[in-house]
Amino acid sequence: MNLPELIDKLHDEESCYKHLEKVRWPKGVHCLKCDSKSVSTVTRTLKHRHGTKTGETYQRRVYDCNKCRHQFSATAGTIFHDTHLPLRTWMLAIHRLAESKKGVSALQLQRELGLRSYRTAWYLCHRIREVLKQSKGPGLKGIIEADETYLKGKGIPKGEKPKRGRGSQRTTPVVGIKERGGEVRAKAVPNLQTDTILEFVKAVIAEKGIEAFHTDELPAYKKLASIPPHSAVKHSETYVMGDVHTNSVESFWSLLKRGIIGSYHRISAKHLQRYVDEYCWRSNNRENRDMFGLLLRMAARGRHIRYSEITGPGKHRKTGKA
Repeated sequence: MNLPELIDKLHDEESCYKHLEKVRWPKGVHCLKCDSKSVSTVTRTLKHRHGTKTGETYQRRVYDCNKCRHQFSATAGTIFHDTHLPLRTWMLAIHRLAESKKGVSALQLQRELGLRSYRTAWYLCHRIREVLKQSKGPGLKGIIEADETYLKGKGIPKGEKPKRGRGSQRTTPVVGIKERGGEVRAKAVPNLQTDTILEFVKAVIAEKGIEAFHTDELPAYKKLASIPPHSAVKHSETYVMGDVHTNSVESFWSLLKRGIIGSYHRISAKHLQRYVDEYCWRSNNRENRDMFGLLLRMAARGRHIRYSEITGPGKHRKTGKA
């Protein structure tokens, strides 16, 4: 669904709720508590509490289970649960994040959607990103490429002397594994030690079906020789040795970095993994003709996450707005 189609089809709150109901319950509404399909409809009149339509009323359907008397709506138990924003604002935000190849910042969404504050837009974006966590499904197989990169997302701790090179406090290492012609998995890691990389590699590749495993000359990959046949390309000499290269995963790094620099500018180390997950999801579903529909279905199955869960304890140094 492109943007003009979305605007025409989901032009008000009522149409947004009806569309969400069809996405969430394609085979008919059923009770969230007892799974009964015997439900009654109660129509409630509500008021917009935020945005340009503050004070205006709209209709929303609430379901009442005839068996256990549990009341619920289409947003209950999803990422939209207990939201103060119009559902149409959510739909537009989901469309922007799904269809923007290099991402869209919270500040940009705040301007486009007429949100009152940056905090509201930032919270909105991270609730959507929460459902984009990378799949733990079938492992990668075929020709596998592994590579690492560094992304800015840290600050120098008070009292510490700045370091240069791979150990710089200003950067966070990220390891990526890509199936050539297939999916990519990536993870922000605390370091690039052998055990850290080996643990991630074993978690994402298949036990059988590995045709070749290509890496660069990083010493940490030497223990991966147990994954046959392992070949390392020496970037100090060349980038391609016949069929041995890591160009596929490096093209993903290029897209990720261009997106961060162009759209977000700076991000924090604490939330880096959510941004990495977002770009992995977009890359893995790049052939999908309905990215908006796919993300909306995931949002309807996702859980509600509180602001305190996102901003809770963690290694986080504020480096700018994104």
